[in-house]
Amino acid sequence: MSWRYIVVGFLISIIFLLSGCGDGEPEDIRDWMADSSKDLKGRVQPLPEIKALPAISYDPGDIIPPFALEKLFAEEAKAAQQGKNGGKQINTDAYPLARVPLETIRLLGVMTIGSRIVAVVSAGSDAPRRVSIGDYMGQNNGHVVSIHPATDKNEADVLIREVVLEKGAWIERDTHLTSSGQGDSK
Repeated sequence: MSWRYIVVGFLISIIFLLSGCGDGEPEDIRDWMADSSKDLKGRVQPLPEIKALPAISYDPGDIIPPFALEKLFAEEAKAAQQGKNGGKQINTDAYPLARVPLETIRLLGVMTIGSRIVAVVSAGSDAPRRVSIGDYMGQNNGHVVSIHPATDKNEADVLIREVVLEKGAWIERDTHLTSSGQGDSK
């Protein structure tokens, strides 16, 4: 007997087996479906009303967009600004007040040593330090431009010039430290 006869016989037996299943649904399933569906009603609840959200307007004003080139390349611009001064980096070991935020530095007083005028400042809980014109203070390349002692009309004053990024451009900003506390920035 060849394999063709075996395949044909197998196919015929499958056809007979499948013909017994092609009768349709059994009667008990049809009865159950009819009983279950007679109490059903096709009513769908209406969707809830969707309330309109209030319109919110956004005006960024003078804020730099988060992905503006000025903001994305701020570090490169700062490095270029520092490179403008001969490429020197501030030695924070020689000027430890260059690591401290300028807002935390307080002027304690001004004194004259010989012919040189110096200011005494304190940063938080650190010991007081002497600074003179040209010393660096604050984290934005701030350097001391002038020191004025207290007079009858004015308080003691230290003028610090910083280089800061404002609206995408590097500008110099002057900050005054006075003996009564942090002064104003211009």
